[in-house]
Amino acid sequence: LVKLSFLFIFVGYGTKIGLAPMHTWLPDAYSEAPSLISGLLSGALCTCALYVLIRNLIIAVPAVGVSYVTTLFSFFALLTVAVAVPFVVVQRDIKRLLAYSSMENIGIMLVGLSVFTSISLGATLLHMANHALIKFVLFYIAGTIVQEFQTKNMMRIHGLSQEAPHTATFLLLGMIGILGMPPFGLFYSKFSIIMSLFAGGHYLLGTVMVTLL
Repeated sequence: LVKLSFLFIFVGYGTKIGLAPMHTWLPDAYSEAPSLISGLLSGALCTCALYVLIRNLIIAVPAVGVSYVTTLFSFFALLTVAVAVPFVVVQRDIKRLLAYSSMENIGIMLVGLSVFTSISLGATLLHMANHALIKFVLFYIAGTIVQEFQTKNMMRIHGLSQEAPHTATFLLLGMIGILGMPPFGLFYSKFSIIMSLFAGGHYLLGTVMVTLL
């Protein structure tokens, strides 16, 4: 009964944070909403929903066991990242690109929760905080760019470094940060999550996740 209840909870909050295959609303909403709202959706709404899922996890794990949670979370995490990656590669809409990037990072956080060790849980919480801050910045910068160039199509945006050098600088820093490059916080959280996968003996899961990333 608890397994079934937790499954319904997982589907509900999984839809809210944009897990595949319940993700179809997310790119459309993030792309069409005003940039301030898009930033709140990605930085605040997803983070809060994931936090509530963690709170339910604490209650459910003693009853259903860690293996049930690990299987459920790791499957949907890999599926979400696998769905997001091709769309990130071919995307031309700057806000839709950031939306699929949010899906990818949600998948990474879910993988961290699936391992359920102190290192992975701490790294997931760190990833949640860092991702929220960086995605706020990126969506607000995207809003500035869309307002300046009157288009969301990245192929039509040229000369940003000459017209708005400060905006271009912060956009570049934000992109480096969201990729998880050092010295930004997402590097440490991503590295810790991947390290916890291999340290916990989840070699196949870790290898597939690294390959997708």
